[in-house]
Amino acid sequence: MKIIGLTGGPSSGKSVVAAEFKKRGIAVIDLDDVARQVVQPKAPAVQKIVKVLGPSVLLPTGGLDREKLRQQVAQSEDLRRRLNRITHMYILVEVLKRIIICFMKGHKLVILVVWVDQKTQIQRMRDKQPDLTVEEAEQQIKGQYSLDRKRTMADFVIDNRGTMEDTRNQVTRVTKDMMPGIMHMITYNLALPGFLLFWLLWSAKRMRRWW
Repeated sequence: MKIIGLTGGPSSGKSVVAAEFKKRGIAVIDLDDVARQVVQPKAPAVQKIVKVLGPSVLLPTGGLDREKLRQQVAQSEDLRRRLNRITHMYILVEVLKRIIICFMKGHKLVILVVWVDQKTQIQRMRDKQPDLTVEEAEQQIKGQYSLDRKRTMADFVIDNRGTMEDTRNQVTRVTKDMMPGIMHMITYNLALPGFLLFWLLWSAKRMRRWW
């Protein structure tokens, strides 16, 4: 079995690519779900976020008001970093546990990047959020690890600028190149763990080579 670290950037098409892997019978661990779990009502991460921003960011249900949170984070780089430190810690602990277990079983780590150019990325972000300005989109992208730099470190790259058929063909080719006929485990993030997840996967792979 291989562990596939599937990463990208906001609106690069990670969920689309992950769905294509699912169709091919490949198991997917969705870190977006993990990220949502760590901010469930009364979760430790939520309590720490409330200490930073106050109870105004909570919904009546006790969950986070994501829109209000996004607006506040967009106005403060320092605040964004503080919130990332809180949530990433809980997300990455779970990721690290799974990677360690797989390494102990002798599985190999592969890094796959879903890439698009920044112009396409911004357009897709604004298509999803019509009220999002170009400046806000650029700020969100800036808060992530550069897609171009990720691309230079990846074992496989899927160029997601084209049609859905182009993407499907690339997924098929990558699946065959990696390990045909054997189930893979895909770990992918939807922007939230961003740089830290990618750094963890890349560093783990380099350590694996040194061993």
